[in-house]
Amino acid sequence: MRPRRDGIWVGLATLLATLCVFPISVVSGVSAPTSRLGHSEEADVESHAKRRRRMTPYATSLALAALLAVLCVVALSGTSVLASLVGFQPARYSGSPWPVSDFPSSGLWGQPAIECYAPSGLNGSTPNTAATVGTPECFDVSFSHSDSGTEFVGGEVFPITVQGIPSTVVQLSLTTKSDSVAAWLSSSSIQLDAAGYGNTTLYISGAYVSSSVATPNTVPLNLAFADSAGTEGVIAIPMVENVPVFTAGSGSEPSIPNLSPTAGTSDTYWNVWGIAYLPPSGTSGNLSVSLSVAGVRSGDTLTALPSWMKVWFTDQSMPNAAYSPGPFSASVQPTHVHYFMTNVQIGDAPSGTSGSYTIEVNLVVNGVTYPATFTVTISPPIRL
Repeated sequence: MRPRRDGIWVGLATLLATLCVFPISVVSGVSAPTSRLGHSEEADVESHAKRRRRMTPYATSLALAALLAVLCVVALSGTSVLASLVGFQPARYSGSPWPVSDFPSSGLWGQPAIECYAPSGLNGSTPNTAATVGTPECFDVSFSHSDSGTEFVGGEVFPITVQGIPSTVVQLSLTTKSDSVAAWLSSSSIQLDAAGYGNTTLYISGAYVSSSVATPNTVPLNLAFADSAGTEGVIAIPMVENVPVFTAGSGSEPSIPNLSPTAGTSDTYWNVWGIAYLPPSGTSGNLSVSLSVAGVRSGDTLTALPSWMKVWFTDQSMPNAAYSPGPFSASVQPTHVHYFMTNVQIGDAPSGTSGSYTIEVNLVVNGVTYPATFTVTISPPIRL
């Protein structure tokens, strides 16, 4: 992600100043009408007409000034929104993926995301059992970094209702071919009540459900359910991937987004990705994560980074942290998604530098090292 420039902010500030000053100049340039009393009926009529003629431009100007003043107040009160649009704000992280036990009452995952879609028709059945995926609650996460920012769907929470033979147990499981989506259930074993009903909750991060119908850009998440007789049904949930989330201990490879800086700039280019910690039942304690750069990978050869390239990692607690060459460490809570940021600077690259560099990363999770790479593709400077 490339930082945005501040020129738009300066222009908006100038416009706001003009809106604030103009009503004052309008009012000060129009004098209040004065009363003139005539000594005859004709004089009274003429005086009344003159007062009306003088009052009309004054009232119009006053109304215009009042309108502009209101606009000024509204605009000034919205400067934080405008600042957010142009990225003129301090570094921040909004939203914190929830622990399962706290959601949804705590609402820790920010505000509802505009990309959220409430699918219908996500259900399946067997001769003895039926399962339905309900309307999700969707939550967004936002980052700002230096003079740029991003906002994305951080996660969705789906209620799942199962109906079957009363007082029996239904087992549920999840499978997906995506290595960059984290999905889990609050309970994978449901004891149906005397009426034959049971409930659980599905959590998805790293993707969002855009429709109840699969399309070429969706990845299926299969929710399987099996009754006590072993008969199994499957519901295919179509997901659209967004910010990749690596599930620790899942056996999948971490997916760190690539970056494409432009040569000749001193900007910091960055991307966001996450790690989900879904410990086995009965496990306690946080997940320890360490990130460091191993070097540039070219086939079987690993070399040091070029002297002009800086690569470092930060996370949601300090998204705007300055460059540090050492390992970056963080602690991830159970049943949480923790967001990290990859940062790249190439300000000292020699003239004419371009091409792709495969950066190898040492990702150590609870003492286990995972292979991880991402690509830095440098484009030539833009010449006008």
